[in-house]
Amino acid sequence: MQLKEQLINDTSGLPLIVYYRGNYEDISTETLINIIESNEKLANRKSQLRKVMFLSVEAIQNIQRYSAHKGSQSDFYLVFFDGDSYQVVTQNLIHNEDSEDLKARLDALVSKDVSELDELYFNKMESGETTEKGAGLGLIEITRKSNKSIRYEIKKVDEEYSLFNLYFALPINIKEETVFDFSKAISIQAKLDQLSAASESCFYYGGDFSNSFISSLLGLLVSKKAEKKSNDNKKVHHILIELTQNIKKHAQFHNESARGRIFIEWKDEHIEVSTYNNSQLDNAKELQKKVVDLNGSNKEQLVQKSKEVLADLESTNGLGLIDVANLIYPNKINVSVFNQSNDHVGLLFSIQINNE
Repeated sequence: MQLKEQLINDTSGLPLIVYYRGNYEDISTETLINIIESNEKLANRKSQLRKVMFLSVEAIQNIQRYSAHKGSQSDFYLVFFDGDSYQVVTQNLIHNEDSEDLKARLDALVSKDVSELDELYFNKMESGETTEKGAGLGLIEITRKSNKSIRYEIKKVDEEYSLFNLYFALPINIKEETVFDFSKAISIQAKLDQLSAASESCFYYGGDFSNSFISSLLGLLVSKKAEKKSNDNKKVHHILIELTQNIKKHAQFHNESARGRIFIEWKDEHIEVSTYNNSQLDNAKELQKKVVDLNGSNKEQLVQKSKEVLADLESTNGLGLIDVANLIYPNKINVSVFNQSNDHVGLLFSIQINNE
């Protein structure tokens, strides 16, 4: 739990962050793009967000096309907005035999000016030239439209594979080519690497918890072929809806940061879901008392609590956490408190959904 708390604090000032690590053959590119699009009202300029979405499609498709081992946990996509720029990081395994060719192609792109990149792009479009695995335009487009902020790293893993990391940024105000500082992206990436190391796949999000986001999140789960059996189970969807609605109901904004955070970790025997949000101190104490009561209840008592809430037409209490406790039973709801001040506190809820 401590690592999640560190990551939450390190990304607390980001209005938007989206991360998915896992098998990119098992998810739809569209679902991740829809999650970004659900934050349209947080964007200073909608055209800038559209540009991020367009280049993210190219970046994710590069993972899907060129990953040497598509079932690997090594492949990931990360995007975040810090108020000054959108930054994107991708990673995938490549064969060592392909690394020199990739390095040469990227160095050639970075060495060209904008007009040369435009000419190269349109020449490839007119000629219909393609690479072995698809249209060879993705990296050209990313280099062109990111004002050449692109950076890459290739690190040898073993005698067969290397890790390829691609970084690029879309600054809000900087128009000219500039050397971009990716230290923040690298720091966030390192903590996400630690968090996701023990999982088959991992999702982390901070942003707007609108109905559009919730719908897009459920779409991501449905698209995960490897987890189709679990994701088709309405229980998983129901729990995610209740926990995200809990953020909408109780979260407080602070310093223009995102309303809350959600982690989803797919492990061998279960799915772990954690949510975080700031809450008023009095409200947080009531929620903690409610969790203690629910965790101390047996199955019959939880069912009775649900019936009582439904029967009380004047009650303002929802079924949210009661339903979650019911659905995960005999597992318990874990809640931890941190970032406490005089009037508000951070609440981190965590639950395990056993695979059936």
